[in-house]
Parts: sequence; structure tokens; C-alpha cells
Amino acid sequence: MAYTPELIAQIRRLHFHEHYTIHAVSQVVNLHRDTVKRILYGDHSPDSGHSRPKITDPYLTVIMEHLDNYPSIRCTKLLRIMKDRGYCGSYNSLRRTVYPLRKRKKESFRPMEVFKGEQGQVDWAHCGEVEVAGGKRKVYLFVMVLSWSRAIFSKFTHDQKTESFLRLHEEAFHFFGGAPRNILYDNLKSAVLERFRDKIRFNPQLIEFSGYYGYKPVACRPYAGNQKGRVERAIRYIRDNFLSGYNLTHNLSQTNMDIDNWIATVANKRQWPGDKSRKLDDVFSEEKEFLLRLPPDLFQPLQSLQIKSNKCSLVRFDLNDYSVPQEYSGEMLTVKADDFTVRLYFGSDQVTEHCRSWGRGERITKPEHWQIQSRSGLHTTDNLLSIYPDLENFYRILVDRGESLRYVKKTMAQIHDLYGSRLFKAGLRIAGKREMYHPSQVTRIIIGLEKAGEKVPGRVYLL
Repeated sequence: MAYTPELIAQIRRLHFHEHYTIHAVSQVVNLHRDTVKRILYGDHSPDSGHSRPKITDPYLTVIMEHLDNYPSIRCTKLLRIMKDRGYCGSYNSLRRTVYPLRKRKKESFRPMEVFKGEQGQVDWAHCGEVEVAGGKRKVYLFVMVLSWSRAIFSKFTHDQKTESFLRLHEEAFHFFGGAPRNILYDNLKSAVLERFRDKIRFNPQLIEFSGYYGYKPVACRPYAGNQKGRVERAIRYIRDNFLSGYNLTHNLSQTNMDIDNWIATVANKRQWPGDKSRKLDDVFSEEKEFLLRLPPDLFQPLQSLQIKSNKCSLVRFDLNDYSVPQEYSGEMLTVKADDFTVRLYFGSDQVTEHCRSWGRGERITKPEHWQIQSRSGLHTTDNLLSIYPDLENFYRILVDRGESLRYVKKTMAQIHDLYGSRLFKAGLRIAGKREMYHPSQVTRIIIGLEKAGEKVPGRVYLL
């Protein structure tokens, strides 16, 4: 940095003629004292005081010899070597001496050279939180970049689960019109489960997905951000250009439409870094021809898990409740979900489908699933008879036998609540064929279904 002649004259006058100390001069001119000393004395600045000899001075020849031959030698090893030669100082004294003497090699990089369609890079970015019904949700940005053309695909989502990760890959492949031969990942859990040096264990779902589309997953070296610099620059570009001044809301569908439009009209229309005279979309058109062809069918990686519905015919999934038909209350169902739809299956049969909610504590129902709100309403004669018409014959025969209709209704309702609609219906069907109408007989039949492979939650003991 150049200093004005007036400033240099002021510093010299204060120090040499007014006899200010260097520290006092630095306070007056608002410069660091080392800067003031350099202006006054250049490279021949006097020592601040008499330098005392160091305990390591007699051993400098030994230290330098070992550092020249073994540049990465540890100070602990040097300490043992010097103690054999009579050194009696501390480890910290040795380390302070070695630090400025050790020759450090600066890491150098060379520009990445890739071929058309050869490599893509993928990474996540955290974009804060948005207000949703019942609380807040985190927002993440998925970015895939083709390394040669620098074409960008990006989407916002509320989670980083493996299924979402792979589904966004699939969307990116169809956006690009093909898949690159290699995709470079950071060491995120969706891609790399664990690694030891050069031994890497990829996520099995990612391996299956990559085998379907024919590309090779590659993990970059830990703490080597330069290896995936193109996706890092793309994320910074999106933050500075698209997200700067943009108000994220809970409506991710609209946000994704906005970023799609921005990518089509701005990001993929910019100058190509490899040649400023060319536009990126023209270069991208060239690279499309070298991408791997996509299979005719989608892989469709959906989030899937087993969940048991409760007695109110509701399934709790991702902090929200979704309704199912009443006959599936108490049953183990399979939930398959993406960012927009939640589908529920019993075995291989689809039971129902809902639009996915990203709120918290919401209840998503359909009128035909959830007409009965209270326990007392569930146990009325009309409701039970409307669901199970065979009960009318049970009631008539048991009343003719002198049974209390109130007791029979109450007990049948308890059996229904405990075993669920499907087992209750199966038990009524078998009891009717065997002419076993009493609630205790129906209970024994349902318990017998357990021996045939039907799992029931417990037993009913009737007095």
C-alpha cells in the first residue's frame, strides 16, 4: 500500500524530532506499529529489545538436518532425537522453534478438464426456514450441474431424505434429456454411508438407482471443495442472483415454478465461462447429444414405510394425520409419498390418496372416510348396521333367545374397536355360517383366526 509523503513526513517528525515512541506514533496516525516501524526503518528496523538466546539454539543444525530430510517429521519425534543429544528444554520450546523453520508446501490446483456428457456434480444447500401451519419447516435447495456446459437444474424441497434425493436426480435427468456418465458427490449421507481412506461404501439405494440409469457415482475427497467447485459456484450464483431479494414462502410449488423460469430465462442464457462469445444454452444443446439415454420407465423412488392406522381411521405421517376408509382402522398400511402426494396401500391394493401437507399437526381427511367423529356415534345401532348389515340377523336371533339387546350392541361395539373392521367383518361372516351369534362366540372365532395367520391385537374377555 502506498502512503502519502505528508503521512511519511508526519511519522518521521513525531518519532525522530518529537521523540514519540513507535507505539505512540501508531496511535496518532492510526496505523499498526509494525507498519510505522517499516516506514521509519525499512528492512533494517532495530530490535525492540535484546534477544535472549534460546535453549534450542545449540541444536539448530540437528533440527534443520532432520527437517530437510524428513519435512513432515513430528515435533514429538524430534524431541526424542534431541533428548538423546542432551536437550533438556520443553516440547513447547521446540515447537516454537520448528514452526517457522518447517517448509510448508502450498497446495496447487490445475483447471478441471472434462468431456461433453462426462460429469455432473450434485450438492444440497440450506436456505433457512419458512412459516407453515403449526410451526416452521426447513427449506433445502437441490442443485445438479453438468460440468462441461455448466447447465443448472435446481429445486427447493423440505427434506433431504434419500427418496427425495433420488427423485430430484430423476427430474434433473429428464430436464437435461439424459444422464452424465459420472456424478460427483460430497460426503453426504444420501450418497456415502461411510468411508475409510479410499474405501467408500455408497448408499445401497443410490447404487440401485445409478445402476438403473447407467451412471457411476463418485465421492470427492473429504475437505476438498475444489473438486466440486462447479456446483459450489452454481449454488453461490443462485443465492446471489435468484434468492437475493426473493421472499421464500411455504408455497414451494410456486417457488419451484419461479426458479424454473429463472433457469430458463437467465441462468441457462448467460455467457459460457469457457468462451465468452457463446451462450450457455447453445453449449448445452451440444452436450445433450453425449448424455446417456434414459430408460423408457421411471425408477420412481418414493418414500415408503409401514404405519398402523389408529381407531379413528387416521395414519400419522410426517407430523400430520391422513384418513383411510373405516374398514382399515387398526390395520398396518404402507405409505408411499413424494413432495406432492401421499398414497396408502393395504398389501398391494391402494386404499386412498391425499395431497401432501407440509404443515405440522394438520388433519387431512375425506368425507367418505371420516364421517363418524365420536366413539358414541360409532356405537349407535344405525351406524353399525349401515356398515355391517349382517348384524340385524344377529340382533334378532339373540333377542328371540332372551339376550339383552343393549348388552349385545355394547359388546359388539367393543369387539369392533378392539379387533378392527376387517377382522370383525370376517368374524361375523364365519359366525353367520356356523350359526354362532353370541358376542362371546364371535370373539372365539376372531381369536381362532390368529391360528390361521391373522394377527389380532388382543383378546376380549366377556362376563
